Amino acid sequence: MMAIKILVTVFVLFVKHSTGAEQGHQSKRLLMNDPDHVETLLHQMQVEIQNLKSKVETQEKQIHTLQTSPGQGSGATYVRWGRKECPGNNTELVYSGYAAGGYYNEEGSAAEYICLPPDPNLGATWSDSHYGSIYGAEYESDGFGGGVWNDDVPCAVCRSTTASHTLMIAAKNQCYDGWSTEYVGELAGGHHLHKAASSFVCVDKNPDEIIGGEAGYAADGYYNEEGSAADYICLPPDPNLGATWSDSHYGSIYGAEYESNGFGGGLWSDDVPCAVCRSTTA
Repeated sequence: MMAIKILVTVFVLFVKHSTGAEQGHQSKRLLMNDPDHVETLLHQMQVEIQNLKSKVETQEKQIHTLQTSPGQGSGATYVRWGRKECPGNNTELVYSGYAAGGYYNEEGSAAEYICLPPDPNLGATWSDSHYGSIYGAEYESDGFGGGVWNDDVPCAVCRSTTASHTLMIAAKNQCYDGWSTEYVGELAGGHHLHKAASSFVCVDKNPDEIIGGEAGYAADGYYNEEGSAADYICLPPDPNLGATWSDSHYGSIYGAEYESNGFGGGLWSDDVPCAVCRSTTA
């Protein structure tokens, strides 16, 4: 129907053009029964219609690109806990660092993990007693795989180049329809008897470790004054292991377990999986 409307419109334009030419030049007349003239006119119309179709197709492609691609600089970011690198699925590494948080036995500790960079900008120091503490995080369970007990926990801040939203889903090891998996792992957090509050994170099922990082000294001394993480992360299943330390300054990280059969499926005491997902639409 649209093609017919375009055809009629173009035909009228050509007739008007020809009529105007006839009025301006009485010596020239439009002979509609001239086969050569009619053929020329139809050819011009076909060329014009083809040009219009090409423009429409180009615009449709541009609209589709805008609808399915995030805007420039709008890619979603997330932390891959327990790994030093990002997944190889349209992601780029912002930086690789060290998991850290508040001291596990202090009631006023921060209740979240942070990913500290390897090259901190250090500022002025203060000597009063009003301060918060930050500690490097350690694996406190071999349930993460790879024999990472007491090793420091690495992390990677990643940016998706194709998605504008990311989401960590606890108790799932795969993503829902419409979402693409960034990585899967084990749900983790603080010990239930520790004073500090904590939050859940997804630790990659293949966790890495910090070389020379056992006993809580993250970044070879950059953040080794005070600290242990008090927050849940999604740890990887295959950690990279490093050297260990024997001092007493460390933070701890524990795998999370179902402590009720109310979740369904007879999950009591089973470890809790997790998956970090990104939206497949803008």
